[in-house]
Formats: sequence, structure tokens, C-alpha cells
Amino acid sequence: MKLAVRFASTLLNPSLLKKSPFNISVPYRITIILAAILILSAGSDSKGAASPELSLPQDKKISIPDEKLDFRGYLGLALRYSPFLVSSRVEIDLKRLDETDARWSFIPTLSVATGYYIDSPAGISPYVLRFAPDPYSPIESYATLQARKVATQMAIMGHQQVISEFIYRLAGSFLDLDQLTRVEVYQDQLIDLAEQNVTYTETRLKSGTGAPAESKLAMQEEELARMEAERLKASEIPILSTLKANLKLQPDQKLDLDSANAREQVLNAFDPVSATFAQAEANSLALKTQRLKQELQGRNVGLARLKYLPTFFFTVENASPVYQTANSINNRVYYSVGIQMPLWDDFNRVRNVAKQKLVLEQYEADSELKEQDLQSKWEDARSRLKTAETQLKVAKAQLEVAKARENQVETGCLPSW
Repeated sequence: MKLAVRFASTLLNPSLLKKSPFNISVPYRITIILAAILILSAGSDSKGAASPELSLPQDKKISIPDEKLDFRGYLGLALRYSPFLVSSRVEIDLKRLDETDARWSFIPTLSVATGYYIDSPAGISPYVLRFAPDPYSPIESYATLQARKVATQMAIMGHQQVISEFIYRLAGSFLDLDQLTRVEVYQDQLIDLAEQNVTYTETRLKSGTGAPAESKLAMQEEELARMEAERLKASEIPILSTLKANLKLQPDQKLDLDSANAREQVLNAFDPVSATFAQAEANSLALKTQRLKQELQGRNVGLARLKYLPTFFFTVENASPVYQTANSINNRVYYSVGIQMPLWDDFNRVRNVAKQKLVLEQYEADSELKEQDLQSKWEDARSRLKTAETQLKVAKAQLEVAKARENQVETGCLPSW
């Protein structure tokens, strides 16, 4: 900015103007000064202005609490540090920068052109200077800004969708860990029973009442039980590795998780039986995103139609030597305004409007398909829930039968079969 002021004061210095070989009129001089201030100040201010920063996560060391992490504690850290959420988060920042570009489009882009006529007649200034903006349409700028706002909302909705799927996977991992832990407890009990059976068959074999095949079978059952326990332990490794990767931890780093009662941690007080399809439809991020896509495409149709409107322009220039005479006023500044629009563009605008309408029809059809897909998934989920409830009832009934038989064995009241 200081350089621009210094340049302007130089141009206004009368002593230097008298020494100048060019006869520059006062209006022409003022135009040059304004242009110089704009150009130089813009260049200097852009260097000192702070550039917008994207909300990228900082590469900091993650502090893991000493106590075990339950689902909510782990989720808080994962949402903050997980690299799987960076892409969609940056997409929001990019769309907001597009919004900023659209707001700046309300200010027309200014261009400057200068020239020198080598064979200019004597007494006529050979210099030409012209200031003019690019074709300008404030209506199109406003429509573009509104479309960019919808695109930003789509990016936000997409980020929410990524977070939702991310939480769903984390919840599944905690449920799997809890299930494996419970099964491991039962598997340890089976190993104890297998060991007791081996001892029992060996005792029978030593006493002469058992067969070698019976003892060998018992040892094989014990080995299979131990192998199943090892398989369950190995099943935890990929789950824990994924959970560590979500926090950018190394595979050898320690991560203590409290996955006990994972169902209560994940679902809390949510009752799936009381859920309705209306709630699922109202909370569906996929449907909300699809509606935003339709809205954005509708605005794209409007933008395509705005191409039929003329654009505005204005110019500031001195008289060209081609149109000057010896008696004309040298270096006089002329101002002009007007509109312009293409007369023939090979029907590009017509085809563009038709194309945008077809895309809108495609999105409307996709919206219906997504609604049907959601309905199908809802019915499938309800069916799987009923099947799981039935299986749970059957398992409880089998447990009661097993307890009854165990009680009969302990009391000596064996069934007749």
C-alpha cells in the first residue's frame, strides 16, 4: 500500500510532469493513479492477508487414558483423531471456499489493456489505455451463490453420513468383542469339562471298565476345545487392530477397552421394537442428501436458463489514435456502459437446459429408488429382529431343558430313555 501511495504522489508531482515527454491530461492521470493504487495495494495486501485454513487434524500424539475405554470414551477419541473422517471434513471446507468464491463474484473482475501505435500521426498520442470488466451478471452471481450453499449443505450431510457409518462399525466392533469375551468364558468351561472327561475315561481305562477308543476320543475332544479357544482369541486380533488404526495407534501399542455389557453401552435405552418406519425415514441421511441433490440440480437448471440473459459491461479508455485528428483533444478519457449477449451459439444453451432437466429427472427417479430401498431394508431389519427374538426364546427353552436334565442326573432320577 505504501508503494501505491508513493507512485501516486510521483504522478501528481508537477515538477516531474513538466519533465515528462508525454502530455498526460488530468482525468487520464487520475485514472492511472486509481488503477495503480488498486493493483499495487491488492498485491501488497494479499501477501499480508491470512489465508483461510482448512480444518485438518493436527499431527499430535494421542493421549490415551490409563483407565479402560468404554464405547463412549473410545468414540470421543475416534471422532477427534480418526484419519477416516478427514476426507469428508475437508470436503466441507472446500465447499465453503466455493461459497466464498461465489460471494466475490458479485464484484466484477477488472482487466486493463494498453497499446502503442508505432505509426501514429504527429501531434496525436500513440498510447491507448483501457479498463474493462469481464462480462458481469449479478443475477447469475446470486443464483450461483445459492447453489454453492446447497452444495455446502450436501457436504455437511455427507460428513454426517460418514460419521454415522463410522459409529455403526465401531458399535459392531464393541458388540463383537463383548460376544467373543462371553463365548470365551463358556469355552473355558467346556475345556474344564473336557479335562474332567479325559480324567474320567483314563480312570475307567485303568480300572478295566473303559475302552482305549473312549479315552482317545475324550482327548481329541479336549484338543478341539482348546483349538476353538485359540480361534476365539485370534478373532479378537483384527478387531483390535482396526480399533487401534482408528486412533492412529501402532499395532504394538496398548489399548485397554471395556467391552463388557456392550449392548447397554451402544444401544443405551433404545428399544428397537418401538421404532417406526416414519422415524427411520425422517432420520435417513441418505434421503436427506438425495433431496439436497434434487434441490441443487433444480438450481443448476435455473443457472442454465440464466445464460439467456445479457451480461453487463463498462469501460474506461482514452481515445484511440485511429479515431483522433490533429484538432481533437489528446488523452481524453471516455466512459461507456452496455450489455452484450451471444446471437448464435450452435444451440448450446438450449441443449444445456435440456441436459440439466434430464439430470433432474434422473435424481427424482433415484430418490424414489432410495425410498423403496429404505423400505426394503426396514422390512428386512424387522424380519431379522423377529428371527433373533425367536432364536433367543428357543435358546432359553433349551437351557431350561438342559438344567432340568442336569438336575435329574444329580438327583438320580434319570429318564426312562
